[in-house]
Formats: sequence, structure tokens, C-alpha cells
Amino acid sequence: EYPVPGVDTSPFAAGKSGGGDFDAVSSFVWSACVDGSNVARPTRIHLVCGVDERRPIDAWGVDHYTYWTRISLSNHQPSIDRVKNKMANELVVMCTRGTDDERSSVAFTIACGGLTAGLNVSVFLTSAGIDLVRRGSTSTTQVAPLENLEHLITSFITRGGTVWACTPCVQARGYTQSDLLDGVIITGASPMLHKVKEGAATLSF
Repeated sequence: EYPVPGVDTSPFAAGKSGGGDFDAVSSFVWSACVDGSNVARPTRIHLVCGVDERRPIDAWGVDHYTYWTRISLSNHQPSIDRVKNKMANELVVMCTRGTDDERSSVAFTIACGGLTAGLNVSVFLTSAGIDLVRRGSTSTTQVAPLENLEHLITSFITRGGTVWACTPCVQARGYTQSDLLDGVIITGASPMLHKVKEGAATLSF
């Protein structure tokens, strides 16, 4: 917190649209934010005014007076900015294609590329996409010149990628956790939608 330079500490009307005190506060905020001449340029500003309770408010003939004023400046990013920065590194890939469609290989090729680029990548499998993570289902699947699909999927998981398998789609096929590749998470859409809501980039195949 920083004291406002040049501000009279005697009570002044908060409702005034001008005057020395109002101008002093405005000038301090302006210089701090725009040219940084007073302090390090802040990312958050809090203007705090306290009422002088030691003297009757109505004695001044107006409804509101302030007795002291101070400004709190912070160089920490607001929480919303931290969230945006975090989610800028998030990628969600939805895949509904099975082994009979080349787009399933494209989806995991891009997902692996996202990891290489430093992104946090999650893949949500639904519909025929569930069959991609059934043990042994992709061992012979390859779309040249892309890598073998099973290798793409296991490499993605090993490198820290997240694979979600839609619960109803898994159940509809009679699969259980033991039928799926190690590391696959059976879940509903909530984890994916949470990332999307927070601003993650999305791709669908």
C-alpha cells in the first residue's frame, strides 16, 4: 500500500467531482499506471477510503465524507490472467473416429505434436474412438507416412498426455477398465468441459 502524495488528510467530500484531493488521487493513479513515474507499474489498483467516525457525518452538511485515503498497488497478475495464461497452454482433442478412419491417426499425431510443443494435451474419446484404446485393437493400424497408431497412443500416454474414454461409450461396448490400455481414464465429459470452459483450445476429429 502506498500513501497518496499531496492528499490532505482532513475530511473531504467523496461526492465532489473536483478539488485538490480528488485531483491528487487521480494524478497518482494516472502516473502509476501510465508512466510508472511514482512506483513500479501495477497490474491491480485498490483505492481505499475510510469514513471519519470521530465526527458526525451530518456536521459537514453532506452525506459522505472521507477522512483518509490510500492506494494499494500490486504487481501480481490478477487471478483471471493467471487462469488465461495457464489455459493458453491447454489443448483438448476430441476423437470420435475408429481404426477404420485415418482421422484417428491424425488426431493422435497432432496430440503428440502438442506435447512436443510444450502444451498440456488431453484426448477425449467417444463413439467409435473408444475402440482405439482397447488392448490390441490398433497394433496393425498405420496410415503412411504416420506412425503406427498403437505406438502413437502409448507414446502419448507415456509422455504425460491424458486420455479420457467416455463412460457410456465404454459401457455400450461391454468394455471394462481391464480391456483398455494402461493409463486410460474412464470418465464422463465433465473434465473435458471444465478445460473448455476455462479457455483451452479444442480440436475435433
